[in-house]
Amino acid sequence: MIPYHFRFRKKLSTVQQILRISESIREGFESGWETGAVFLDIDKAFDRVWTDGLLYKLIVMRIPGSIVRLIATYLEGRLFIVRVGNNLSSERVIRTGEVQGSKVGPKLFNIFVNDIPSPRNCQTQLCLFADDTAIMSTGTAQTIMENLNNYLTQLGKWL
Repeated sequence: MIPYHFRFRKKLSTVQQILRISESIREGFESGWETGAVFLDIDKAFDRVWTDGLLYKLIVMRIPGSIVRLIATYLEGRLFIVRVGNNLSSERVIRTGEVQGSKVGPKLFNIFVNDIPSPRNCQTQLCLFADDTAIMSTGTAQTIMENLNNYLTQLGKWL
């Protein structure tokens, strides 16, 4: 698993990620550098997980075929109905997303985002917490802007 994702993993909570971010800002400040950051929140991230892409990533990770098939069965063929007052809609197929509130859902989400690109330079850091992302860069104002923009371009291609 990527080392900078702090959620749904033992002993890696919000507090540890905030401490990591704060420490990076403090170290930069003490060295006379500025730190800039971009904060992202993927709206309805669990609902937007591309299930075929997730299954592909499981295969690439060399997860045994029997487990991949079991997860495929778990994710596919789910239905929903909308109720408004006493009226019910017809059943509809859920084509994306994963089951929220389940034991395996957070682990599947971690797998889905595990191949997020790493920053290409050591001045830029990626800090993930569930579906929240902070991208930080330390240096001069000019290099910070260049580093953040370069990473956002890289991230946009991945997304």
